[in-house]
Amino acid sequence: MSQDNCILRELNLKDKNIHFTDNEAGEWNYFDYRGRGDKRHKCLIYTANLTYSVSRCSDCGFRDCVEHWGWTSTEMRLTGTSLWDVRLALRKQRFHCKNCGNTFTAASSDFEKNCQISRNTKVIVKQNLNEDMMTEKTVAKHLHISPNSVQRIEYDAIYEAEQYKYQYNFKQQLPKLFSMDEFRLSQ
Repeated sequence: MSQDNCILRELNLKDKNIHFTDNEAGEWNYFDYRGRGDKRHKCLIYTANLTYSVSRCSDCGFRDCVEHWGWTSTEMRLTGTSLWDVRLALRKQRFHCKNCGNTFTAASSDFEKNCQISRNTKVIVKQNLNEDMMTEKTVAKHLHISPNSVQRIEYDAIYEAEQYKYQYNFKQQLPKLFSMDEFRLSQ
């Protein structure tokens, strides 16, 4: 499993439940083409499985009623150390609860649910837009994602900043609004 740690470090991923698989030729990664027409380009693709053991159902919470329920495949976009478009062909383990009938998929801290862009890529988008003063189209071209994705990431960052700003201001104003005497229990 040492090759897993090496590849995880190279791709800047933290989840130890991602296990890289080799193909028939014994290679951990390969080149393939993605896109259509003028947008067709060469990609560096890693293949991996995401699986772990689950003891409780995420919906009903019962123990020892979860079974493996096949796999689902997705292709995640990563930031590489080179100028290549780096992707992770990830097979995620599906689970089924015998008690409630709920099915769910293995999740990773490196990727958000229902999103094919890694968290690291989103951080790099935010850094490029803030520090380097790059345009959305330039950032999208460098990271091999769409300009609409860059715009969505930017809007999410603005929304998060506004939420944090509101929470921070509320916490500062809290002692001024209430005195500590109001919170003492009467005996």
